[in-house]
Amino acid sequence: MLLVLLLKEISAIHTKVCSHKLMGIASFCTLGVRVAAAESFPYLLDCARIRGPEYLVDMWQFVCPELLKALDTEPEQDIKSEHMHSLAQCIEKMGKGCLNDEQVNELVRVLTKILLEHSERQAARQGVLCIFF
Repeated sequence: MLLVLLLKEISAIHTKVCSHKLMGIASFCTLGVRVAAAESFPYLLDCARIRGPEYLVDMWQFVCPELLKALDTEPEQDIKSEHMHSLAQCIEKMGKGCLNDEQVNELVRVLTKILLEHSERQAARQGVLCIFF
């Protein structure tokens, strides 16, 4: 347990650098690396929490828009689901009120887009023409 706490404290010092590097990785590298990058953000927030609430909020304000952007632009459905899971875990860790109005609107826009794309793919698999209003 002491080792875990020590590692979290050491990691807390480097969370900002790590988050900036991981956002680049989450966008441009191979499939497995993008999945690993997406999975790491909730853990980075855990490490950032050690440095205090201001640091944690600052980190979240950087990570949230980047995760939404990655979710919106990710072409692979499997990785898109990893981004959604990572974002959900981050929101759970940050708690109620962590998203401002702009972020909520962006999240709704991205999720709506994902659900419409899913419905279109499902309809195409079933050979049905889908019309959305």
